[in-house]
Amino acid sequence: MILNARFFLILFFLIHKLAISQVAYFEKILGTAQQDLSRSIVQLSSSSLFVLGNSGSGNLGDIDISLVKLDKFGNEEWTNYYGDANLNNGYCITKCSDGTIIVLGDAQVSPGDADILIYKLDTLGGIIWSYVYSTPLNESAKYIEQTMDGGFIAAGFQTDTFGFNNSLVLKIDGAGNFLWAKSIGGNDNDYASAIKELPSGNFILSADTKSQGAGGYDVELSKLNSVGNVIWQYTYGDSVNNGSQGIYISSDYHILSYGETERTPASYFDMFLEKLTPMGLVVGRSIMVLSIEPMRAFQ
Repeated sequence: MILNARFFLILFFLIHKLAISQVAYFEKILGTAQQDLSRSIVQLSSSSLFVLGNSGSGNLGDIDISLVKLDKFGNEEWTNYYGDANLNNGYCITKCSDGTIIVLGDAQVSPGDADILIYKLDTLGGIIWSYVYSTPLNESAKYIEQTMDGGFIAAGFQTDTFGFNNSLVLKIDGAGNFLWAKSIGGNDNDYASAIKELPSGNFILSADTKSQGAGGYDVELSKLNSVGNVIWQYTYGDSVNNGSQGIYISSDYHILSYGETERTPASYFDMFLEKLTPMGLVVGRSIMVLSIEPMRAFQ
């Protein structure tokens, strides 16, 4: 365990050194006269880049989902807007096996009432199909990826009847048809940040939880079967706030969990990286101290 912890520490140090010394290949500022925000980026095999976010310069309503296409040098080719008359946010973009792209966002129907929006687009930004997940509750999703069956799985949160939020997992097929949804949570707030499919067809879900754990917010990892039922679930953290930003599944099926942790109550956040076995047991943990002001708001 000591060797693994040292490995992570060295890895973080090298990444940090490279980040501050590397000369940028290109640097671009994209925006309009209105508010613009980017949240996700993907590069296709053509080397084109697609930047997803939201903008106040669209013509569909309040704030629109924005998608900017850049060439490999960062030059803007076009910008498209998606959404409706409500406030719309774009959160995640990913590429599909057929060369198209999937865009995930939400629409604020009214204060405290959001619906999930999913668009499948061609590489010109044209809509192939769109899907809206809407219930009487408030729901939003922050991450989506394609599954082995050609469909898609998204992770986010949904309010419950008591006013708290539960982690939400949504599965649709390759044509944008609903298959199933699961709300996973306890007696306080839970928010899913990412989900990854395993070769077995099961999933690993990463989330923040205040429903259980050591205190405050903790990181929660859940293994789900192919229809979203929980196989196992563990929390990771301590008495201060900890948050999940995502997970990565290594080639040997170990889980790399990353996010942020407080030093002391209400202090700045540090970055953490944790290595776990396929069964969720901790192999090693490293914390990278950058002295960054606390920017994360737990929803």
